[in-house]
Amino acid sequence: MFRNLPGFVFAATVALGASQQAFAQPPGAVAAPPTARTGDGPPPIVDLTPMDLPERGHCTTPIDCVTCNNAPAAILTSAEYIIVRPRRRANDYVIVDPVDNLTPEGRIKNVQYDTTNAFRVGAGYRPGGSAWEYMFTYMYLHDGSDRSAVAPPGGLLYATLTRPGLVDNVGFAAASANLTMNVYDFESIRHFQTDDCFTFKLSFGGRYVDMDQTLQAFYFGNDANGANVRSHVCLNGYGLTVGGQGDWVFWRGFRFFGRARGSLILADFDNSLLETNNGGRTVNANVTESYRQVVPVIEMASGIAWEYRNLRVSVGYELANWFNVVDSPMFIDDFAEGKLGRRKSDLSLEGVAFQLGLVF
Repeated sequence: MFRNLPGFVFAATVALGASQQAFAQPPGAVAAPPTARTGDGPPPIVDLTPMDLPERGHCTTPIDCVTCNNAPAAILTSAEYIIVRPRRRANDYVIVDPVDNLTPEGRIKNVQYDTTNAFRVGAGYRPGGSAWEYMFTYMYLHDGSDRSAVAPPGGLLYATLTRPGLVDNVGFAAASANLTMNVYDFESIRHFQTDDCFTFKLSFGGRYVDMDQTLQAFYFGNDANGANVRSHVCLNGYGLTVGGQGDWVFWRGFRFFGRARGSLILADFDNSLLETNNGGRTVNANVTESYRQVVPVIEMASGIAWEYRNLRVSVGYELANWFNVVDSPMFIDDFAEGKLGRRKSDLSLEGVAFQLGLVF
């Protein structure tokens, strides 16, 4: 059985010598390439560490992270400058008739409101680590406008505000319209962040409104001797408001936003109508009324905003409609002196709002 032992010893000696010669190679020597692995040995180890993906830093901004558990408490403030144009239908005062033929024809003249300035300011509080915030907002708007009309040659003016049968046609008319609004909102707001680039907030709360509208006209010539008509509508009311706003961040804090709000106001109306002639010495009508009515309100806005840290700047286009805020009395019959009609109208607001918001 030891017949092949000398051969085995010789092979082992040769292998050991080759190994010592490999370790004895001088520095810089190139080792021979390894031979290909054969057989059924284990496979090489594969690196499965996930690759680092780029962050979507253009979407998330610190002011959006109101739902973070570590978000600190904050005081919220905002100020808006609004270029607004009120519109009301029931502002007519004469018909300009080019021909004096006892047939009313021609163009109806109205006292249109001018484009004016309005302001809206807000202050609120957001508890730390909460998706809720509480906001108080106040809006102020005042607008006034004047118009006049002269009877054309061979024609006349039909007065539309006077009592029929007393002052029907005149030679000159001057009218004015005034509007004052104070709107107070207190809202609770809940934020929802659907993803890194879109946030939505739902708001609800209470609203108080103080609105004053006056339409006045002076008439001279023909049937009028310094005639004056003054129609006044005063509204005070409170109610509920619900709204929502969505923000889509599309690039480095820039975002598109859209919002809508609906309100129901339980309003107390105090209306009056006073008509005089002969420079105020003759009273042709003097009536007042008071009633309560629910006033629906719809508001919508859309625009673009930019937010960075605790700063927000935005510009948007706004539309609002206050339904049935004009329902004042008027006399419509020259035989039945006490026969009443109604001057009805909504009040619409159209404007562009510039907002600056700060979070402390």
